[in-house]
Amino acid sequence: MREYFIPKTGFNFFDIARAYGLGIVAYALSDESDVTVEDSGFAYKITVGEELNIGNTEEIQRYLPSQDSPSGQYWEYVLKTSNIKNKLKQEVKNFFKDPKNIKGILEKHSNIENIAWVFNSSTKGKKKPKKKEKALSLPQSLELGAGKGIRATIPSTLTEKGLELPPEHKDQLYLAILGALNASVYSFHHSGSTTYTYIVYPLPGKVDVEFITTRAITNELRKALANSHKAGLFPTLAYIAVEMEMAKRSSFLEEPTLVPSLIYGVMAKSPQAKDKPYSTGRFPLELVSKVPSEVLSFWRNILRRSDRKGYEDIAMALSKFMAEPTLENYYSYIRLHLRNELRPNSIKFGSYDADSLLEVLKNVEVS
Repeated sequence: MREYFIPKTGFNFFDIARAYGLGIVAYALSDESDVTVEDSGFAYKITVGEELNIGNTEEIQRYLPSQDSPSGQYWEYVLKTSNIKNKLKQEVKNFFKDPKNIKGILEKHSNIENIAWVFNSSTKGKKKPKKKEKALSLPQSLELGAGKGIRATIPSTLTEKGLELPPEHKDQLYLAILGALNASVYSFHHSGSTTYTYIVYPLPGKVDVEFITTRAITNELRKALANSHKAGLFPTLAYIAVEMEMAKRSSFLEEPTLVPSLIYGVMAKSPQAKDKPYSTGRFPLELVSKVPSEVLSFWRNILRRSDRKGYEDIAMALSKFMAEPTLENYYSYIRLHLRNELRPNSIKFGSYDADSLLEVLKNVEVS
């Protein structure tokens, strides 16, 4: 058994994408054996059950989709705010073809002390490169904090600059792109003249990489979310949560996959401006993981009606209850659910039996 580490930088999306990226590298090189990504507090830990075949880099290419494949559009989403999309795309593919690069990145991450903080690395004691390389800018669409960067610590020189990766750490950007291509969901919502881009990742508590690559984030789910819910962000997140939980329950993984929440970010774009950070947060999955499967089926039917007018209120009430299961939110949702079932000519989502209601109530916060 081998362990690798992704130290956290404080930039959540970038850290999670790198962790999944390294997990996918290990998964591909270990002939798709058991590989987990786990939150260890100060770092994400990637655990591999078998030896890695460093030379088998063609397996990694399977997780870098071609432009004409169903997932090919994700290159555009992940690199949406980059000015060098095509260049970066080719660099990523070339990097993961070279066994020397793979060996180097695995060695770097095999010991947590090997890795300096990637945005503030020291070149002291290192050989200077023969040809000066430029730093790489981190796309905002990959990390919402990249647009503003880090504030200078000296008040008299207070500036804001986008995040840049030193040349010796460009492999971290490549890892993040690999992870984002496979573990993220992008969805789009139009309100008036503004376009909102939703970016969602499953937060790894302890996640089997097989679940991420083959069960949780599937082409079908991404296709369904190409247009987000008419009621906005929360019903979109709630639908992702339900689909992930149902996929988890139908999988045959030997160990349970723990995803405590979804981490999400929003970019907003008006016709006259570029994409700008709008909001970030977490959507907890505690309630979703505890309710019976028949209840999840009701919720799925409500939330998948993303394109139907007249059902926004029940979808919004349900998603608020899923994220914050208080008694007040429960009453708000269940009243709308029952009213819908009694209303003539409405789409029916199903009635709860006594046992299901009690199971849901067990998880309601009464205080």
